[in-house]
Amino acid sequence: MEVSKGKACINQKKHVPIGIVCDLLKTYDKTNIFQLPSRTETAKFRVSTCQVPEVPELDEEIAPGKPVTFTDLCRLTSLSMRGGRQRDVAWQLAAVAGALDTLQQLVKLRVDFSHISINDEGCQALGGEVSKLAQLTALSLNLRENNVGPEGCRALGDGLCKLLQLTTLSLDLECNNVGEEGCRALGDGLGKLLQLTTLSMNLPSNFVGDGGCRALGDGLGKLLQLTTLSLDLGWNKVGDGGCQALANGLGKLLQLTTLSLDLRSYNGLVQDLGSNNVGPEGCRALGLGLGKLLQLTTLSLDLERSSVGPEGCRALGDGLCKLPKLTDLRLNLNYTEISKKAEVDALREKLRHVPNVEISTYGSF
Repeated sequence: MEVSKGKACINQKKHVPIGIVCDLLKTYDKTNIFQLPSRTETAKFRVSTCQVPEVPELDEEIAPGKPVTFTDLCRLTSLSMRGGRQRDVAWQLAAVAGALDTLQQLVKLRVDFSHISINDEGCQALGGEVSKLAQLTALSLNLRENNVGPEGCRALGDGLCKLLQLTTLSLDLECNNVGEEGCRALGDGLGKLLQLTTLSMNLPSNFVGDGGCRALGDGLGKLLQLTTLSLDLGWNKVGDGGCQALANGLGKLLQLTTLSLDLRSYNGLVQDLGSNNVGPEGCRALGLGLGKLLQLTTLSLDLERSSVGPEGCRALGDGLCKLPKLTDLRLNLNYTEISKKAEVDALREKLRHVPNVEISTYGSF
């Protein structure tokens, strides 16, 4: 496949050539013709062969249906793209640019570029291309275990904030270098997506800190239409100040029905290498913030290996007991220094109105 001016070339006079390394609808056959199922607007295909030797073959699944012309491809509204691991990142980004530049009618897009050493420059290219897809309503970006730093997050935030039709967003940046500045950029961008109803952010191991939590809390607090939120901030040097900032933002999301909040630490031995340490004050803030979410039906809260203690345990109970519609609760308090089983028993008593309760306290007393 030729690459010109940073974009993948698509020959309009022929069928679409092989070479875009990603999950694009279903598959590619040996005659250089894409095969689609009958409904192009919902179909999914996968590139199975590639003319570029350094990119490995993917699964071969020849789908039935008519050959796909350039015109057919332009009408697609759903697309899934996957990068090859540890391959030529610049080439893959060029292929993505070529695909997205063609598919302006997309409403659903999934990009999996995990584990391929994308850096800030790569994110700038990706963010710029995604920002052009003004019709998107659902977007999933998997960039875990790369080299994305604050500048890359700024580019992503600038791109995302232009997608004003988005209702569903999944962003996975686990094990990058986001930091406080990166969180500020992401928070600024997310705060403009006022139509979002479902949001998943996976940010473990990114040195977010309390300042990053403050920025994320400010952005999240503007998303008043959210009904489902999953936020993973494990192993990020988050303390009581960060919890207070997050709680302030979360407490404004009065439409939330489902919430998953992960603030765990992976071990309690090396606090200086990124472990979170939520104490009683952080728990009190969480209790106050979560206690305002009166529509909440499902809650998962993970505080494993923090310094919750008996006071923090009581504070959580005082907040969670105010949620009249809560039906499912998962609370991870393993290794949280509660010290007395009586405190957990008191917590369970406060939550007796919740039909399904799972509280883990291994190693806490």
